[in-house]
Amino acid sequence: MSGVVFETSGLKAVKKFFDNGKAPNFQQGRKDGWLTGKWRENYFACSDFRGPTPGPPPIFQKGWGISFGAHGLGVSYKDWLKAFGSPEIDALHESLNIQYSVCGPVNGKVSTDLDGGVGVLHVHKSFKDTQKFDAAFQGVKAQITKDGIYKEPSRFVYGEVMNTSDDFIKAGSVVDLKA
Repeated sequence: MSGVVFETSGLKAVKKFFDNGKAPNFQQGRKDGWLTGKWRENYFACSDFRGPTPGPPPIFQKGWGISFGAHGLGVSYKDWLKAFGSPEIDALHESLNIQYSVCGPVNGKVSTDLDGGVGVLHVHKSFKDTQKFDAAFQGVKAQITKDGIYKEPSRFVYGEVMNTSDDFIKAGSVVDLKA
């Protein structure tokens, strides 16, 4: 799993670079065995943030846990965001050692698994915390499905920050994650 943060204006270049996993560097990765499984690309606009300071999280640190989840919505993004910022969700985040969250609408036109809805990237204190979040979200998922908020399709993956790079700091951050 790998994540790239970039300006919206760079979407065309990022899509070209990843080229549905068929670019020469990715083909070599499959040949060498470090790239396996189904190729997936999911994009969301990083429009809203939560954490101890306003704005996006700092550059990720080795050892932090990262989880990305996205799903369709049965309500407007604005209504979802109100629920996401509720005291109950704040308490859940704190209990699961979620340090920062970045969320926004999914770009369904270019995502492979999602046709709209919301995407959320959580930054956890550790990889172990991502697993606790995965287990806890199953209960939350049942409730928000019942409430008509959560809809399929969905995607959830998590990993540990293994390597970071500030090579592209002006355009964003590049993060390699181990699932």
